Amino acid sequence: VSNKSIQKIINSNLEKYGEFCWIDFDDLDTLDELPGQVIAELLYLGHLKDHLKPPFYNYLQNQFVYLAYDDGWYNKTYYRHLTDFYHMFSNVVPAKLSQMNLDKSWIPFRTKKAYPPVGETAIKQLMKFFKEGTIVSFKKMVRSRQRIELPLWIMGDFLNMDEMYDEATITMNKQVAAKLIFDKKNREWTVETC
Repeated sequence: VSNKSIQKIINSNLEKYGEFCWIDFDDLDTLDELPGQVIAELLYLGHLKDHLKPPFYNYLQNQFVYLAYDDGWYNKTYYRHLTDFYHMFSNVVPAKLSQMNLDKSWIPFRTKKAYPPVGETAIKQLMKFFKEGTIVSFKKMVRSRQRIELPLWIMGDFLNMDEMYDEATITMNKQVAAKLIFDKKNREWTVETC
């Protein structure tokens, strides 16, 4: 998929593709020069959704690997640099809130509210939670006129998604570890540890 076609893929129904595995690369010509070992590792990665060694290849100069089963239940994303994950997170949270159309209005042509990215200060505070594995719940968010609070719980690492789901159900009934808070007046994100 070229850079020009990325938006088309984003807007398409990925479920129609079945299992969806994706890896980026710098130069199309390098694909013809991949050694057999790298091809074998890529096939292993795509079929088993696991890696033999870290899935970053000098031949491809890839920054990301995305692996998902067709059930929409399991996905695994690798980032060569954690700063890319933090950048993604800081943009996905406000995008998700915008999609939810929280500020419904009776005005028919009113545009959806845009939220700013989560700032660097808040991201730095969240880093310690991300290292352990974290649940961020949009379903259990608390909204008021002044702010939106997204609760976070420390979860840990899981390979089995059914076990993770069962543990998440238990964990989300416990005290939250922190809250990611959007102040509507100041239009800023902060983190409150609990």
